[in-house]
Amino acid sequence: MKYKNATQRTRKRFLQQRRLSETEKAIIEKDFGGKDYDFYKATKDSVLLLAEQYSAGATYRKIEPSVRRGAVRRRALLKYAAAIVLLLVAAVGVYRLNRAPEKILVSTSYGERKQLRLPDGSTVILNSLSAVSYPGNLHRGHLREIELNGEAYFDVAKDARRPFVVKASGIEVRVLGTKFDVSAYDDDEHIMTSLYEGSVSVTFGTAGDSILLKPGERAEYNRASGKTELPAGVAEHQSAWIKGSMYFENVQVKDIFKILEREKNISFLVSDEVNKDFRITAKFDHSESVDEILEYLSQPGGFTFEKDENRYIIKKQKH
Repeated sequence: MKYKNATQRTRKRFLQQRRLSETEKAIIEKDFGGKDYDFYKATKDSVLLLAEQYSAGATYRKIEPSVRRGAVRRRALLKYAAAIVLLLVAAVGVYRLNRAPEKILVSTSYGERKQLRLPDGSTVILNSLSAVSYPGNLHRGHLREIELNGEAYFDVAKDARRPFVVKASGIEVRVLGTKFDVSAYDDDEHIMTSLYEGSVSVTFGTAGDSILLKPGERAEYNRASGKTELPAGVAEHQSAWIKGSMYFENVQVKDIFKILEREKNISFLVSDEVNKDFRITAKFDHSESVDEILEYLSQPGGFTFEKDENRYIIKKQKH
């Protein structure tokens, strides 16, 4: 097989583990952008994670069979390529270091939402500043286990023989096939599980106490007290982020500031005089600016704000 340009030739040399020039290394680094070839294979059906027009993935998939026929099987990435992955993974949020990696990691940045299809056919939608990790062979074995940091919505493919388990910050959610949301940010006081369809068993804390949720129910676990509550039902604001909205239903101002920090990549300096526990109900679109949102919240919240570069200073409103 002949390759028409230097880029394709370089990709073939990389798969054969040949020594690359600095120019060739730059080509591979640009191709991967923090991902390796196995990532392209694992996500080739995911439009959100790998756009169809991304020519590198298509080219590697075309080249790799011919390299195999040449009896040169690649068992690990070149050392410099692995270094690239480690350096850039925080930016791209997806990486696989070996040919058969133990875990695949997918993450999001500020204000970013990402949808992915797992090897077992389940769908996951990640909220901003969230991450999931799962084994590359998730579609095999007796257990489908996912680790979550942040918030994600799960639409789990039914498989009565292999339970689907989500582990997140001291809780474990076990299902066979259902639709649910788990919010477990490290800096949140509460961990919440909301069920939309089917049933889930939620185990909280080291005591191992379990709760069986029904559709329309949600469980809240307080990290500090170790107590679990079952509010009246699934609040609309729990799933608003999936539809591109920020819906705050009777939410404390301090929690709204925290959510805005995740969404907008900003920070808040709040005066002690401000009532941070004041509760507000409001709905915003993700496209609305921080200034627009704070302008609306400042009146009922009794505060003023000013911007200092990427930080907002919140002070008590003077009458």
